[in-house]
Amino acid sequence: MNSIEIELDGRRLRIGIVQSRFNDTIVAGMLNACVAELKHCGVDAIDHVSVPGALEIPVALQTLAYTRK
Repeated sequence: MNSIEIELDGRRLRIGIVQSRFNDTIVAGMLNACVAELKHCGVDAIDHVSVPGALEIPVALQTLAYTRK
């Protein structure tokens, strides 16, 4: 079996994460793992938005994209 390892460089990236508060105990663990992996890849600019439920996620993502925040 061939194994390919890729070094990811996220130093120039700005990442936005939108989290639903609906199932906070599960989502909090996913958020922590996501942020840890992004930092491991060198991403320093991480914006986090918390919304009440799943229906608000697309609106928050659209706002992040349009405002570039």
